[in-house]
Amino acid sequence: MFYNKINKIIIFSFILKFIAIVLFHERNLSGEWLVLMNNFQEYKSYSYYVFNGQAMPSSYMPPLYFIFLLLSKMVSFELFNYIYIVYFFQLLFSTISVLLFYLICKNFLSDNYSILGAFIFSIFPILIFSCTLISSVALQVFLYLLFFNLYLNILIRNYTKTNFFYFILVSSLCLLLRGEFLIIYLFSILYLIACNKKKNYLCNYLGNFYFNDYFSIYS
Repeated sequence: MFYNKINKIIIFSFILKFIAIVLFHERNLSGEWLVLMNNFQEYKSYSYYVFNGQAMPSSYMPPLYFIFLLLSKMVSFELFNYIYIVYFFQLLFSTISVLLFYLICKNFLSDNYSILGAFIFSIFPILIFSCTLISSVALQVFLYLLFFNLYLNILIRNYTKTNFFYFILVSSLCLLLRGEFLIIYLFSILYLIACNKKKNYLCNYLGNFYFNDYFSIYS
């Protein structure tokens, strides 16, 4: 019964966000994403600032969403506006996020409250509006919820190297999307260590991996 309800909520969320995209979507890049794309095409460099005709590489904007935009542009083969590919995947990310939020709620709440939480999440105005923008919000919400699902799976249910592999992969993507994710990651790891979840493995493998990865990207 509950799976039937969550399926209906997911379908409803998909339709609602699809209508919002059709009515309110942006037709072209704007703001910082337009600057980054133009500079990449002109100077072949991931740069936001240009000084005296010279692109200045910087970490002003983490690169994952730009890579997503660039891949969408490549897949379109310039046969149509690649923005529609971007919106298609943002719609998928946002729709799957409803299911991820439901799964997180089930770790703490009853099925009825989890269903209610998923429904409220599916109609939350900011999340619906974010699907209509060329913005990393939909991707960020999706990856963060996926991260917390994997984290809770390790913390509560099952510790395996496979789970940690996916945990590391998703965490790396989150870090490439938002630099401040490092704070969330560090507190998450510290809590796992405090709970005696494989201390040596966490410290030696995850800790070293992320400190090296973070400082190599943002230095």
